[in-house]
Amino acid sequence: MKSNNELWEQAKNRYPTGSVLTGEVFQITSFGLFIDIGYGTKLGYVPIGIIEIVSSKSQYSDTKPQPKVRQLVRCEAIFHRDNNMEIDLQLLDIVGKNE
Repeated sequence: MKSNNELWEQAKNRYPTGSVLTGEVFQITSFGLFIDIGYGTKLGYVPIGIIEIVSSKSQYSDTKPQPKVRQLVRCEAIFHRDNNMEIDLQLLDIVGKNE
């Protein structure tokens, strides 16, 4: 079994800045959407993706559909946060619902 640090290094290599990925929304908060990028959903213990609402107001409006929990989204990796194993993501599109 890989350590948290090994998983994080693997995630950064798998999703370098500028890469496009698809993940499932697993939690929505007042400041952002948490995306499962293939490592599970245990915050602080496995690599996750986050789309921050606060810094990405242009991605959210009353006229655009908003991602919901369990929906699949296509995103671009824009920054790696080593301190909490998060990859900041920019929402590109909602691609469907995970069954």
